[in-house]
Amino acid sequence: MGIISIRGIIVPVISFRKLFKLSFLTNNPEKFMIIIKNNKNNLIGIAVDFVKRVSTIDETEIESCETIINNLGKNLPISGIHKSKKDDKLISLIDINKFFSLE
Repeated sequence: MGIISIRGIIVPVISFRKLFKLSFLTNNPEKFMIIIKNNKNNLIGIAVDFVKRVSTIDETEIESCETIINNLGKNLPISGIHKSKKDDKLISLIDINKFFSLE
């Protein structure tokens, strides 16, 4: 975890591997980073192992998974599921605001 400066703006960086005490997959543990802007216009950097692809998903293509999450009895930070038309895979969408409010 640390910080970076993007165009003069200080951005906190989080590594989920460090946060969850997981071993690194590569020699360069934080080779890639994605920058996310939440609904409050705050920026956060997340160190990732790799980026498979970048997609734009229309809100109408996101299926709610609220029923599944409620049945599990957990406050999971998943905001929805998207089924990719390109390769028929399911993509879980993480709600960053919910994730960081979990205890």
